[in-house]
This record gives sequence, structure tokens and C-alpha cells, in this order.
Amino acid sequence: MSRDAERSPAGELRSAFDEAFSRPAEPSRPAAAAALALRAGGRPLAVPMRAVAGLFRDVAVIRLPTPRSELLGIASLRGVAAPVYDLARLLGFEASRAPVWHLLLRGDEPAAVAFDSFEGQFELPGGSATSPGDSALTPRGTVDPWGVLREVLEVEPVLDQIRRLARPPVEES
Repeated sequence: MSRDAERSPAGELRSAFDEAFSRPAEPSRPAAAAALALRAGGRPLAVPMRAVAGLFRDVAVIRLPTPRSELLGIASLRGVAAPVYDLARLLGFEASRAPVWHLLLRGDEPAAVAFDSFEGQFELPGGSATSPGDSALTPRGTVDPWGVLREVLEVEPVLDQIRRLARPPVEES
């Protein structure tokens, strides 16, 4: 191959391609996971996107007569009738105001949680995406791009709590 051919754009691309295979592989970094930044009961939370089937605002929630303060009612989200629970109350926080945002959660049964405010989407740093445990909130948090420390919400324990609340009470005889 002539020296002029190596300096042509095609020759430069060929050289760069070949050179890429001659360098040692870079160590892989843990992949970042997308998360939603929100507030429930005034507390900043991060919800991994892998647990979310939909995000909605100002959904009509039909109130149901219930002794459960966590259950706000039922709503149609993406054509699915889903019970709507107050996320702050499920987590044991004081509900600060009537929630206007709703998350349809991924799970076996339709379920949604309502919360105060949606603040954006961001990438959880590699390794921050935790595996589900017994607690809905991870003991460590993550800092979002806006400088707010957020607890990472694990949805599976929240769904477990919703399942427990949905069971009819056992009557004593």
C-alpha cells in the first residue's frame, strides 16, 4: 500500500480500526441504571426505572370506603384498573399533602402509588442499583445530578406490603 493511500480518509479509518484491536481491553464499569427522582411525604426518593410501568399526573382516583388510610382508591391507568396507594403512608412517612403524581408499578398484579412531586430522571451511578431486600428503602442513598441525597426505593417490598394490605382481615371466631 502506498504512503498516500494510508493518508487518505479510508486509510486513516482502516488504521484506526486495526489499532483499536491492538490495545488491551478497558476494564468494564458497572452499567448505570435510569431512575426517577420524586418526593413522597416531603422525602427525596429515587425509584429505579426497571420497576416502573408508567408515570401519570392528575389521575382521577375513585375513592373507596376502606379502613386503610394507605389506600386512596382505584384508577384507570393505561386501560388497567389499579388500586392506588399513598406512597408516603406505605413507607411510614407523614403525608404532607394530597399527592398528584402516580406510578404504575411493574408486578404480577396492577398497583399504583401516589406521591407529592416528580423532580426528574437521572442515572443511578454504576453499582447503586440494589437488589431487592426486605426493606423498601435502601440504607444508603444516591446523590442525583441536582445535589440531592435520595434514598433508593426498592419496589418489591412495597408490592409485598400492598399484597398484605389487600388481603381480607381474618375474622376471629
